[in-house]
Amino acid sequence: MSYDDAVSKIKIPPYSKKQELFNSLSHLLGLPLSLVVIFFAIYKFSINSISLLSFTGLLIFALTIVIVYSFSAIYHYLDPKTFNKKIFRLLDHAVIYLLIAGTYTPICFHLIDKGMAAGLIIIIMEWALALIGILFSLLLFNIPFIRVISLFLYIVMGWLLLFFAWFIELDLLAFTFILSGGITYTIGALIYVLGRKNLNFHSLFHIFVLLSTILQIVGVLLLF
Repeated sequence: MSYDDAVSKIKIPPYSKKQELFNSLSHLLGLPLSLVVIFFAIYKFSINSISLLSFTGLLIFALTIVIVYSFSAIYHYLDPKTFNKKIFRLLDHAVIYLLIAGTYTPICFHLIDKGMAAGLIIIIMEWALALIGILFSLLLFNIPFIRVISLFLYIVMGWLLLFFAWFIELDLLAFTFILSGGITYTIGALIYVLGRKNLNFHSLFHIFVLLSTILQIVGVLLLF
């Protein structure tokens, strides 16, 4: 079976037009959040308040926000009968790994700037897992239990920071916001998994994802 044939067999959830409109618009709202990070990074760098490494980390974070929310908005906007809808369904799931690794990037670069070796270890692990997850999502999407594997990777990546908590020092308020974002996203993911038969739960999941990103942006910016 060719790749296109395999993609064509992907089933699209039967969301109503109103549900898809909400799903698309709710994640369009996530795009301006990237501008907050970009303007903050430019300002801090212009006054020599952050290093080039931290500046780069913030821009990577902003870029992953743009990619995730634009892909999600496009996916939910497309006609469910089209092949492109199925392609973007794969991309929509794959780029979640980018956002998780992208969120960790400025945190890890900040740790590296502070001389903490754990920052380098975490960033390597995050992007390695992100690459594995993306390849799984795009190439092995039709294997059994792929949803379980994906959810496992999301959780491991999202909570990896806790495994290194004893080896790093982060501002308490910043860490609290970052942790709150992780908890919010995890709750949203559980709602998504447990409520798959109720299509309205996906819209609720979108709200939790958006809130999670806001909390983690605040947490990340507080580091600098």
